[in-house]
Amino acid sequence: MCILAIRDAAHKSHERSIWPDDEQYGVRCSSDWFDCAGNVQQLCVRKYASQQQWWDFIMCQNRAGKAEIGHLETAQKCAIEAKVPWGIIRDCAGPDADGIDEEGARLLLRNVEDTVAKGIS
Repeated sequence: MCILAIRDAAHKSHERSIWPDDEQYGVRCSSDWFDCAGNVQQLCVRKYASQQQWWDFIMCQNRAGKAEIGHLETAQKCAIEAKVPWGIIRDCAGPDADGIDEEGARLLLRNVEDTVAKGIS
């Protein structure tokens, strides 16, 4: 994950970067909202699919290249390749697989909070 800042319950910023804030997710990602969207997609697959499907999905995204991760077309292609039913991603990350205001965004925030709590940066 490429998370660089979160907002805690008191809305204090834990900044680690000069990247623009992405309030849509409640976290800051390393480059742009596609980076957050890709993380959301991966977390949704991790929650609802098998470990092998999750791994295959991530490997497919990596092969597509950093510039393609988080895009709807890449998520759809990788879901097919990893044999992940599209409904898993759609229902968790939203119809455009962007994760905004959906379960996936909550998964992303929880993942960042867990990472910070463990002292991982």
